[in-house]
Amino acid sequence: MENLTEILKTIKQYFHLLLGISATGLALLLSPKENDYKGQLSELNTLKRLDPRQYENYARGFIGVNSLLPYNTWAQWEDGITSQIKKAYTQRNETINLLEGKFPNPDWEIKPIIIIEKPLIDGTLKDWEKWIKSKVNANYYTPDWSSANTSMSQQVGNELIIVRHFILRQSEYKRNPGEYSYRAYLDKEINEIDTSKYPNIKNKRWNWWSRFDTISSQTFFENKNGLRDSIGNQKRFIIEGDVDSKPQTEINGTSVYNWLQKSNEWKQISKTDELGESILPELHSVWTEVSDKSINDAIAYLTNKRNEAKTISLIGISVSFLLALIIIPLAYFLVSVYLLLHLKYLNRKMATLTENITFPWIGLYDFTLARLITFLTFIAIPLGLCIGIIIRYNDWVDKNLIVLSSVLTFFVFLTGIAIEFQNKKIRKTIKKLTNK
Repeated sequence: MENLTEILKTIKQYFHLLLGISATGLALLLSPKENDYKGQLSELNTLKRLDPRQYENYARGFIGVNSLLPYNTWAQWEDGITSQIKKAYTQRNETINLLEGKFPNPDWEIKPIIIIEKPLIDGTLKDWEKWIKSKVNANYYTPDWSSANTSMSQQVGNELIIVRHFILRQSEYKRNPGEYSYRAYLDKEINEIDTSKYPNIKNKRWNWWSRFDTISSQTFFENKNGLRDSIGNQKRFIIEGDVDSKPQTEINGTSVYNWLQKSNEWKQISKTDELGESILPELHSVWTEVSDKSINDAIAYLTNKRNEAKTISLIGISVSFLLALIIIPLAYFLVSVYLLLHLKYLNRKMATLTENITFPWIGLYDFTLARLITFLTFIAIPLGLCIGIIIRYNDWVDKNLIVLSSVLTFFVFLTGIAIEFQNKKIRKTIKKLTNK
């Protein structure tokens, strides 16, 4: 009996050792990482995702396209365009029999020339911060249609003409920042028009101009036959012209700051508390180190610093990630193996016992709470802590360490199940001895 008591004392010590490993593992899991730079790297990656083109589209959304078209007092924008085309022909001492204001399924592209605050793509974080905080509104150019000039790809004659497509965009010549080009695609085949407006006329495919939208003026007009030769159809042609602009018009509420405040990224790069609003609050904790670096350089710099440290703070002491990822599951496994061997030996010894064991260890008690505590100690807590540690440090260390830690965790789980099985056998034996 004395021999069994010594074995039980050893088993109880291993049990307490498991509890100590669990307490250490929990402290490591919940302790803050030293120099993890998680917040700073998050802000940098958010900055990297900011797309000035999205800001430009945001600002464009405030511009009413009708303000760019030459209709002034006309009721509909189609009337303004067709009127401008007729005006262009009049300037050339020609007439055009234009089907006014009757665009079949209107197809048009109006792209204002806009002036926005743009970031320096390879600029420093100081430059990016200045851009984020900018409250300068975007501006746009309004075409001055009285200055328009016109060219056309072929002579028209006096047949009925319909406008198929209209484009207004920045001039390809860019002789001045606010110079626009307009282009109208026309044809004489009115049997291609919208059958909902002209039900007695057969409809044909009518978006023939789409493949010519990006063709330059030189391609059309340096060749005397122009579009006619390009598409092999003498009934289709274009007119095109350049338009100077009036002074810039400011678009209220279109600063970079306004745009970002309405974006999903704003909460990721700003913080508001009782002290007010702060922008890039995490980065400002290391601002002296990174403010003169580009976004990519700052990411590389902080990532290297994080990887070099690879420590966590445990009760004010810096501890390597290696302890959390490898030592904890390894300690669980080794202690569990020793505990398992002693329990197996105890089971063999108890097979010859004729009297009950009265030793104060929770593993021998046969009631629900005691069984729950031993299950948690042998299986649930070790498995949960090992998995939690792996998840927490998964993106911080070499993948080989993660694999090794995962293998050790699997063996911890197996030995835990084996320990629980041996402990149940001991409880059953004690129950039989008690009932004798």
